[in-house]
Amino acid sequence: MREKAEKPAKRLSYFLGMTDREISKKLHVVHQAVSKRRLVTLKELYEYLVKEGFEWPDM
Repeated sequence: MREKAEKPAKRLSYFLGMTDREISKKLHVVHQAVSKRRLVTLKELYEYLVKEGFEWPDM
């Protein structure tokens, strides 16, 4: 995904609740790029929380 599209894609997904397909149309990038960026972002967030000592609740 183009670097300029990464931050807006995160905002559209997490704060406006848009789907990957909606974001890809709005930003003129392929759906797979949006989906991959979302998964990478979730992994980065998970790793950050683990590093900071976040304790996951029992499910």
